[in-house]
Amino acid sequence: MSFYTTNHLGNTLHLWLAEHDWSIPPRIVHILDTQIEAGLSSRENRRPVYEAMRLQQTISLVLADTEANALLAQLRSSRTEYIGMPIYADAWPLEDWPDRIYNPQYAIAFDETGYDIYETASVPGAIARSQIAPLLVGHLREQPRLRGLAEGVCELSVTLVEDSPWDDRIGVMPEVVAADWPEALVPNAIEDPETSHEDIVEFDELGHSRTIAIDGQEDTPQRTQRMIYTLDASEIRQLLNFWLARKGATQAFEMPLAFIPGDDTPDTPHATSVRFDQDRLDLSFASPRCADVRIRFAELPWEVAGVVGETPEQNPFTWLYRFWLDVPGGPVEWLYTSYEKPITFGGQEYASIPIEHDAIQTTIDLSDSPVTITSYAVAGSPLLDVLKQQLDVPLHVSIRKVQPANPDVDSELKYLGEVESVDGRGRILTADTRVLGGVLETKVPRFRLGQNCNYRFCGPGCGRAIAVWTFTATVVSQVGSVLTCTIVNNPTAANIVTDYFAKGYLTKGTGASYELRQIVRSSVAGSNLVLTLKKPLRAVTAGLALSIVPHCSGTWEECRTKYNLTDEWHNFGGHRHIQSRNPSVPALNTSSGGGGKKG
Repeated sequence: MSFYTTNHLGNTLHLWLAEHDWSIPPRIVHILDTQIEAGLSSRENRRPVYEAMRLQQTISLVLADTEANALLAQLRSSRTEYIGMPIYADAWPLEDWPDRIYNPQYAIAFDETGYDIYETASVPGAIARSQIAPLLVGHLREQPRLRGLAEGVCELSVTLVEDSPWDDRIGVMPEVVAADWPEALVPNAIEDPETSHEDIVEFDELGHSRTIAIDGQEDTPQRTQRMIYTLDASEIRQLLNFWLARKGATQAFEMPLAFIPGDDTPDTPHATSVRFDQDRLDLSFASPRCADVRIRFAELPWEVAGVVGETPEQNPFTWLYRFWLDVPGGPVEWLYTSYEKPITFGGQEYASIPIEHDAIQTTIDLSDSPVTITSYAVAGSPLLDVLKQQLDVPLHVSIRKVQPANPDVDSELKYLGEVESVDGRGRILTADTRVLGGVLETKVPRFRLGQNCNYRFCGPGCGRAIAVWTFTATVVSQVGSVLTCTIVNNPTAANIVTDYFAKGYLTKGTGASYELRQIVRSSVAGSNLVLTLKKPLRAVTAGLALSIVPHCSGTWEECRTKYNLTDEWHNFGGHRHIQSRNPSVPALNTSSGGGGKKG
C-alpha cells in the first residue's frame, strides 16, 4: 500500500494507506469541548461548546524507502490540504462491518492494490478490497520525523487531527443509553483505582505577619478517582455513547466509586453523583476493537446532595454574524456563524467560518461600546472589501446569540453597529466597529448659529426633493478617474456650467453591483459631461446608466441662485443676516508698541 491523491467533497484529499505497525498500539483521542465556569464554592456552570466529537488518531508506520520518498514529496506539496486515513482499530473485512465501533459519513475500502471510498449508507454488499474502515479526514498535528530502522526501511509516528468539513464527521454506532453508568463497564482489577482530593485554597504571605492569608476558604474539596478499563468493541460503543449522551464533562450521573482497598479492608464501592473530569477520552488499542482507557471522575460535594433550583448543565449557544450593505436593490448580505456547522436562522443559512468577537459591554448610559471582530480571510468576505477600500457605503454588522438546536425560537440580538476599520495580519482580519455609526458620540446642540445652512442637501428641513435634483446620464467612456458621459435627463433644466457637479456624487447599479463615487471636478465638452472622480468605477461599460447629484455648499447665494430658493426662505437652515465675526468671543488684544531697553 502507498499514498494516493483524490478529490473528495470538492477538496483535495491525500490518502495515507501505509500498513500500521501494531507493535505500537494506535491511540484514538475523543474530544468534546466543554466550557466549565467554577466559583469559589466549587459550584459550576457547564455547557458543551460543540455538538459533535472530534477524533485524533496516532499511529506508527513502517515504510520502505520508496514509500518514504513518496510521503516526503507529498508533505512538501500539500501542507494545507486534507489528509485521510482509515481508523485502523476499526478496519475489518466487509462481513464484520456491521459490528464496527464508529459510524462515519464515509468509509474507505483498501488493500495492497488500491482503495474505494463509499458513503456509509451506500456501502455495497460486496467489495473488491480486503478491508473496510471509517475514513478519518483532517490535518497532521505536526510534521512527522522519520527514523531509520535498517537499510531501506524507516519508521514514523503521526497524529491526524479531525478538523474536517461537517460532511466528513465521525460518530459512534448507536447503543441504548441509560441515565446512570452502564453496569457492564467495570474497572480492570489489575490496577487499583487512584483517589485524590482537590481544592482551590491559596496561601498568601502579606506583610511580615506570622500568620499567612488564606483565600478560597469557601471552597469545598472535591474528590476525583481515576480507573482503568479494558474494553471490547461492544463495551467501547457503550462507553462512547454514554459519554456523548452526558455531553462530555457537562452532565452528572450516578455510578459506584471504589475506595482503594487496604491490607485488611475490602473494596467497598458506593453510589454517588459524579461527572467526567475531562472533556476527552483517550483509548489505546492493544489489538483491533480492544482498548484500554483511563477515566477520571469528579465527585462534586454540593452536587451529591443537590441544590434546589440549580441546574449546572447548561445548553450550548453560539453566535450568528450578519454583515450587510444598505444599497438600492439590497440589502447585500453576508451571513456567518462561529458554530461547527452551518445554521439556518430566519430561513437563511449562516455559513460556518472561523470568526469570533471580544466582550460585548452593556452599560446603563448610552455610551458607545465598540466590539472587535476577528475573522479568517475567507473568500468573498466583506471585511476584505473594507480592507481594500472597495465598499462605497457603510458595512453594517449584527451579532446574535442563539441556541444551535432551535435558533428561531431561542435567540437574542446582542450587538448592532457598523464596521469602522479593518486591519489585516496574514490571513487574520481584525475589524473595529462602532455603535449606530458613532451617532452617540456626537456633541449637542448640533444646530449652529452662522451664515451657512445647517441642513443636509435634500435632507429633512431642506425642502428640496432628492428626485428633483437627481440627474441621469449614460457612460461614454472611462479613462482612469476621468469619466465621460451624456446627460439623459436634466429634471430642473439647470444651466450646467464648469464644476456644477463638483463635490457631488454619482451612483450606478443596484445590490452587489452598486457603486458610489465622489465627484472632484466637472466640465462640459460639447454634448458630453466630463467628470473627474475621486477614484474610478470598478465595473463600467459604454451605455451604463448613472445617477448624478450635485453638491450644495450651504451658502445663501448658492441656495437662491443654483437651487431656486425664492419665497421659501424659512427652508434655509442658516442665519444670513448674522455677522461673520462671533460677538461672544472677544478678540485678542495685541500691542504693537516696542519695548524700551533699560540700562
